[in-house]
Amino acid sequence: MIRYLFTFVLVGLFYQVQCQEHTQKIYGMVEDIKTGEPVAFASVGIQDEPFSTVTNLDGEFSFIIPSTSGVDSITISSIGYELKKIAITEFSDDVILPIKLTLSETVLEAVTVLDSLSGKEIMALAAEKMTDNHPSEPTSMNVFYRERQLLDGAYVSLVEAALTVYDQYNIKKRKSPLRTKVKVEELRRSLVYKHPFNSWWQQDNLMMRSWHLNPIPYDARLMEKSAVNGEFKRVSMTTVLGQKTYIIESDNDDFWKTTYYVQAGSYAIVRVEESFDETVHGPKHWKLQGDSLQLDVHFKKRSVIVDFKEINNKYYPTFMQLSGSHNYYHEGKFLAQFGIMQDFIINDINWKNPTVVLRNEATRIGKSLLSKDYPYNEEFWKNYNVLQETPLEKDLVKDLEKKVSLNQQFANQESKKK
Repeated sequence: MIRYLFTFVLVGLFYQVQCQEHTQKIYGMVEDIKTGEPVAFASVGIQDEPFSTVTNLDGEFSFIIPSTSGVDSITISSIGYELKKIAITEFSDDVILPIKLTLSETVLEAVTVLDSLSGKEIMALAAEKMTDNHPSEPTSMNVFYRERQLLDGAYVSLVEAALTVYDQYNIKKRKSPLRTKVKVEELRRSLVYKHPFNSWWQQDNLMMRSWHLNPIPYDARLMEKSAVNGEFKRVSMTTVLGQKTYIIESDNDDFWKTTYYVQAGSYAIVRVEESFDETVHGPKHWKLQGDSLQLDVHFKKRSVIVDFKEINNKYYPTFMQLSGSHNYYHEGKFLAQFGIMQDFIINDINWKNPTVVLRNEATRIGKSLLSKDYPYNEEFWKNYNVLQETPLEKDLVKDLEKKVSLNQQFANQESKKK
């Protein structure tokens, strides 16, 4: 028995070593071939596979690939650019490979004469084919989440989490986004720098509120109604994931400007953008009551981006980003500007045998991610899935490491609750 156990341990250690050796971490920096400017939030992934990540604000990305997976290349794409395919052999260990993207010629306005469909007709076709193009079966997703909060332009907190998202994805019968269950598998966070508005922004689960802004499937029925009664303007065409794509703007939004990217031919929605800018859309104010202070909140900007990718003949979300800012006033006096940035990177999708998140496992919309202690699992974050999260912005690291390194902050993230 002892000999058997000893052999079993040796085999286990050998397997672990082999797994570590049979991975390759690649680094890249994506730039415009003409201007040399970084291409932020470009999609980096494996063609026809759910694994993907995005570049950061500096155009950088890192990606872990098991050599046993049979993957020989990755793809890089961004709106308006030609799809780029890079062989894995072009990457060297610990060396950042510069990758140049070329603007697509299909952006030319001459392309718009190819057909005479109006914006409303295109959106009507997109709504009609929604159940064909987008998932309608239960699905689970492994998601990387990053949240950054800013005060007067400086970063004051960072939260990162590995999530399991379970969605029944029944577009026709969907009644509420709350039916989606999200489980926090692992979480790490920085110190939360104290500021006067901590209590307001640590009450709600900002991650859950942002996830529900995904228009497919959460607003699918509203989109169908809007396609019939709304007004849509066809702006132009561009390239998304190497395919010709219509750009459609909604003209009848009361508050947001919504832009849909609809693939020509399939009429699948491959990207949705929602934006608000006070200088364009006019002022938007509301009041916020605290324990001892009432604030006037002036909405400045907000942006929501959701990207979709074709996998198994269906278009699943692969990246979602929300950013926003607003100003706080008290009795007409400016106090501070609050900002938030949130990224969701969907790096694995399972529709064959989805992982079900039970109700008692799911995080609650009324519970902040900062309201519960999560032990820091350093080994998990070193080898997170087959991906490495998109690199942190340099300004964020500079702001948050004024006193102590982020690794030390992660290691001491549990509070001393009694």
